[in-house]
Amino acid sequence: MAFFTYSDKFYLIFVQINLTSYKRDKYNFSVKLRREVNGMQNSQFSKFQESVDENLIRHRSILDITSKLQEANARLNRAIAKAVTSCGCVTIKGELQSIPDNISSYHDMKDYMSNHLAGDLCSSCKDAIENELGRCLFYMSALLNVFGLEFDNIIKKEQSRIDTFGIYRLS
Repeated sequence: MAFFTYSDKFYLIFVQINLTSYKRDKYNFSVKLRREVNGMQNSQFSKFQESVDENLIRHRSILDITSKLQEANARLNRAIAKAVTSCGCVTIKGELQSIPDNISSYHDMKDYMSNHLAGDLCSSCKDAIENELGRCLFYMSALLNVFGLEFDNIIKKEQSRIDTFGIYRLS
C-alpha cells in the first residue's frame, strides 16, 4: 500500500489537472482546425458549438449530457403544457385530420393538415419556450462535441436527405 504526503497528493492533483487541461486544449484546437479546414468557422452553428464547448465545465460526461438533454426536453414539454393549461394563450384542438377525397397529390395534403393549435403565444410563454429550446440546443451541441461531430455537417446531410426524398423522408 502506497502512502502519499500532502505535497505528493498536491503534485498528483496538479499533474492530473494539467493533463486534463492539455486534453481539453488539444481537443479545442483540433475542433477549431477541423472547422477551418472544412470552411465552417463563420457559421452561427459552429460559433454556438464552440461556445458550448468552452463554457460547459461541470457536465462534460456523456451521462451528464444525455440526462441534461432529456431534462431540457422535459422542461420544454412543460413550458408548452403551461402555455395551454396555466396561461391559456394557446389551446389544443385535437381532432381527426379531415382530408378531402379529391386531393390530386400527396403534397397538396399539407394544406389540409392541422397542427391542432389555436391562438398565439403571449410574450411570457414565448420567452419560456425559447429559453427551453435554447437549453435543448445547448445540450445537443454538447453531445455533438463529445462525439466530435459538427452541427453544420449534420444539417447539411439532413438537408440533402430532405432534398432527395422530399415528403417521403419523415413519413
